[in-house]
Amino acid sequence: MKICIISNTSWSIYNFRRTLIQKLVSEGHEVSVLAPDEGYYKSKILEWNCNFITLEQVSPKSVNPFANINFYFELKKSFKQVDPHVIFSFTPKPNIWGAIASRAVSAKFIPTINGLGHAFISKGWLSFLVALLYRFAFKGLQKVIFQNPDDAMYFLEKNIVNKSQSIQVPGSGVDLSQFYLAPKSLRKNEEIRFLYAGRLIKEKGILEYVKAATLLKKYYPRVTFFMKGNISDNPSSITKVEINNWIADNVVVYNQHTDDMSHFLNEVDVVVLPTYYREGIPKILIEACAKGIPIITTSGVGCNQIIRNKFNGLVVKEKSVESLLEAMKAMIKLGKDGRSKMGLHGRKLVEEKFDDKIVINTYLSLIMEKDKVTAYTLAETIAN
Repeated sequence: MKICIISNTSWSIYNFRRTLIQKLVSEGHEVSVLAPDEGYYKSKILEWNCNFITLEQVSPKSVNPFANINFYFELKKSFKQVDPHVIFSFTPKPNIWGAIASRAVSAKFIPTINGLGHAFISKGWLSFLVALLYRFAFKGLQKVIFQNPDDAMYFLEKNIVNKSQSIQVPGSGVDLSQFYLAPKSLRKNEEIRFLYAGRLIKEKGILEYVKAATLLKKYYPRVTFFMKGNISDNPSSITKVEINNWIADNVVVYNQHTDDMSHFLNEVDVVVLPTYYREGIPKILIEACAKGIPIITTSGVGCNQIIRNKFNGLVVKEKSVESLLEAMKAMIKLGKDGRSKMGLHGRKLVEEKFDDKIVINTYLSLIMEKDKVTAYTLAETIAN
């Protein structure tokens, strides 16, 4: 079969869809990846023996959904070029405009809701408009995949989907053979290493992380705070100037990216993600637990699927530097054995619920279903 996979960045394809694409290719499917050309990541994706079609009209900086109308025409042209049997889409803009554009071909379009993102953090005209676009775009789709039950419930309540359309997967899952248990740390408690890894946007809690780190260093000057992630085109992105200031003040050790997160996590004692973003299920938290590393995060949407307070990590209040600071202190005082116990609990949880084989098998089963997407016109949508 001809299968398209779409995302708004080739970075996300490389980091989150590798095992899915490699499995599809190994089973003889012709896979075409549609994403922006980000140089390095495009070259790595091509090594998987799939096609790559460059998307140039994605507009990450714009919060106006209609600013992406050119993206719709670009996707429509690409779909006609490939003529796929199945289209898997990830991230909001490809989900919305891809669903509408897919009506130009006889393909089954299956979007994945891997978090609702910036538009749904604050209530207002934007969230209303995006919900309206989702409702139009998803009308008639056979299946819609959700990475957490909160997003599924939200879409049901807003009449964007119905129960028969909804499918649940445990986030993007994790390759347990690649993310093996990390070796035991030999570092002293007062020298442990914390890590924030993710997009460098304010809603992910990066400012709270830096402020808490600044305060904690007054008590434990030898503790290290790693920060890993790319500067985003998102309107609330952290700037290069801010990062340079944190480095100059000796608050964080910054690494932009790594090709081997599993190896990098071997050097980390605790993973921190104090997010209040509308997450799917954060990949870094699943990866940390797979490595046997305790986590600190909030009980917000997505995170609440992976964190068990005082079992595999600690829950902190959203937007609270004080809560985060106390959790970090608690992790230090817990000692090596206490942190190791939490980490092993996390590994067991991931083995039971977040193995990426569970996710991949869901996508494979959907490919084999013969039902086609029903195309609806705008007039029919309004009439109904």
